[in-house]
Amino acid sequence: MKSVRLLFDKMAEMFPVTGHYLRPDAEIAHSPVFESAVVKVSRGTEADLTPQESQALEPFQLEAAAADPAASSRGSRAWTRARSAEDFATVLLQSRPAPDQVAPRYEPIVAAIPPTSNLCERLFSQCKLVMTPHRASLLPMNFEMIVFLQTNRKFWDANTLMRLDVDDTDDN
Repeated sequence: MKSVRLLFDKMAEMFPVTGHYLRPDAEIAHSPVFESAVVKVSRGTEADLTPQESQALEPFQLEAAAADPAASSRGSRAWTRARSAEDFATVLLQSRPAPDQVAPRYEPIVAAIPPTSNLCERLFSQCKLVMTPHRASLLPMNFEMIVFLQTNRKFWDANTLMRLDVDDTDDN
């Protein structure tokens, strides 16, 4: 999640028009406080947690660390166009300094929480592309089926459809 947040922040900095959609408290974020807390823990800046963020992470707190609030800080992230021979994300993620080694205060699962916002953004963008004016009269169930099949295209092909038993649909 911290990598995605880093990429989103840099994109918003480079292209300000995207800031509304990529900011940490965007409408698409289910729990902005929790997401912010996870990013801070992943970065190693637990000292910067607000009381609300600490409360959101309370279920993940290790019992031994509850009495010892150790924290570390990180340096600034720099990205230069001189290294732009590689792709944007690779250069930006490799330019981060290594975090200080500190005894963890939270369960290791907190650092492994995947971002959902980028998956949702991609799905909604695909829906917007599918929902053209000539498809506006589709029933929601049919639209959902089209989007589901497009999203999961890697799991099926024409041969899969040909193997389906057509007799099951003719029973009506």
